Amino acid sequence: MQSEHFASRSEAIEQAVEAQLQRLERTRLSEQSALLDVAEEQAMADIGLAADAATWSLIHSPAGLALRAALTEGENSGASTSFDVFAFLKAKHQQITGKPLPNE
Repeated sequence: MQSEHFASRSEAIEQAVEAQLQRLERTRLSEQSALLDVAEEQAMADIGLAADAATWSLIHSPAGLALRAALTEGENSGASTSFDVFAFLKAKHQQITGKPLPNE
C-alpha cells in the first residue's frame, strides 16, 4: 500500500472522513437495492415504456401532426378573445333543433 503525505492533519482527517462516507453510501445503496423486487421494477419500467411508445406514435401520426399544426396556427392567429360557452351551446342548439333551449 502506498503511503500518502498530507499537508496537514486536518487534510488527512477530511480525506479519511470522505472515504468513510463513500463506503457508508455504497453500503446503504446495496442494502436498499437488495430490498427491490426485480420483477416488479421491470414491470413498472415496461408499463412506462409502453406508455411512452403509445404517446410517441400518436404524436408522430398524421392525426397528431395535424393537431400540432392546428394548435400552432391557433397560437399564431393573434390575441385571444373571451368565449361564452353557454351562448355558443344555446346558439348551436337553436341551429340544430330550430328550437330554443328549454327552461329559458
